[in-house]
Amino acid sequence: MERKGLRLWAVVFWIVIWQGAAFAVGEELLLPGPVAALKSLMEMVRTGEFWQAVTVSTARIFGGFFLAALSGTAMAACAWRLPRLRELLQPVVTAATAIP
Repeated sequence: MERKGLRLWAVVFWIVIWQGAAFAVGEELLLPGPVAALKSLMEMVRTGEFWQAVTVSTARIFGGFFLAALSGTAMAACAWRLPRLRELLQPVVTAATAIP
């Protein structure tokens, strides 16, 4: 039986690829390596601006999700009641469900 989840070797593989690409580019401003990125993250985590940005981003993500759910539900209810609207939206729904 195959185990699910992240495998350590796969994570290490991609970190090595990242480090190799950063070394090949040779310019930390364009592509910092994993150690430089982790060091920068550790410095930012200590600041209030970082947590403020995380909070605002999280609020926007949840707000967008709930707005999409609300508008989708409203549109579905309208399409259920109005056959012409259902016909109008059917090609969009078909295209959206065909995309993996």
